[in-house]
Amino acid sequence: MHIIDFHSHILPGVDDGSTDLEMSAEMLRTAAAQGIRVQVVTPHFYATRMNLDSFFIARDHAVQRLLPIAQSKGIQLRVGAEVALYNKMSESDKLKKLCINGSNVILIEMPFGQWTESDIDELEAISAKGFLPMIAHIERYFAYQRDRRPLDRLLRSKVIFQINCDSFTSFFRRGNLISELENSVFVLGTNAHNADGRKPNMQTGREFMAEKLGAKALLDMDRIGNIILGYEKMPG
Repeated sequence: MHIIDFHSHILPGVDDGSTDLEMSAEMLRTAAAQGIRVQVVTPHFYATRMNLDSFFIARDHAVQRLLPIAQSKGIQLRVGAEVALYNKMSESDKLKKLCINGSNVILIEMPFGQWTESDIDELEAISAKGFLPMIAHIERYFAYQRDRRPLDRLLRSKVIFQINCDSFTSFFRRGNLISELENSVFVLGTNAHNADGRKPNMQTGREFMAEKLGAKALLDMDRIGNIILGYEKMPG
């Protein structure tokens, strides 16, 4: 079973993550040392600032540069994007290309503010088209939700949640995570941006899960990740 990092900004020179190939190589060395065998690369995409076709060209060029380095370290790259939710996103005819390749999973960054019913409507419309929204770093949004109704609706929706490993070092976020996501499906991501202050830190999240939630919870999470990316079949 693969250890998967579902969220990273490790591609060189594409967004606010790695600045060059040397930094990306160092990030991959760190990832490999922590047992990561599948690195999902998810550069930011903002529909209000970027042209989608230009984004794909820049992303895919960076992937080709990084691919030999990843292979030399025994890491498989899976290519996606961190897509900031935008109005009428569900109507785009290019959603498939924003998914993690070989899957129907699309990593979505929610608004950093109070969510509206329209935000959740958009996610449900994306789901209705056969895609599986994965909500990026879910723990970052809780404090903004003074009106709990959209959040509670999201927690009941057909989505999967991605948690940043460094959230487990914060007592406040850690407590919220455990209580809010007790009955939800989630996976881990490092959200790594560089080789120093925001380097890959998968070990932090995995050690916390094993200690506080138990080895079975960690195994179940790994299995879910492997299933949604096609490495294992759904049981039954």
